[in-house]
Amino acid sequence: MPFRIQGSGFSAFRVAPVYSESSSQASAMPGPRFWLALLCLLPLAAAALEINTATRAELEQLNGVGVALAERVLSERAKAPFRDWDDLARRVKGMRGARSERLQAQGVTVNGVPGSRAARDDPRQR
Repeated sequence: MPFRIQGSGFSAFRVAPVYSESSSQASAMPGPRFWLALLCLLPLAAAALEINTATRAELEQLNGVGVALAERVLSERAKAPFRDWDDLARRVKGMRGARSERLQAQGVTVNGVPGSRAARDDPRQR
């Protein structure tokens, strides 16, 4: 925002903002409440990751997924998309139990569905 110095010589002067016709309050910087709200919502935007559309890089960034597991997921997904968590666990070696729970806690979804407690507690998966 430009400023104009009003007054002349050694007399008192005052600094006042200059508003042009094109400037408005809408172009002002957002306040601290805006930045706080944005900061609070940021994890929600990054939380959900769909396993059927995730890239290799996105899979490898997940806690508990390395290069080999990401490759197995991509290989099986190339044959057909995963229907649910059970389908993922059956088709991808190493995608059961604690690892599955860890991915669910990170917000990973399979076919748009987050993991359910019933699927995690199923004794057939362990």
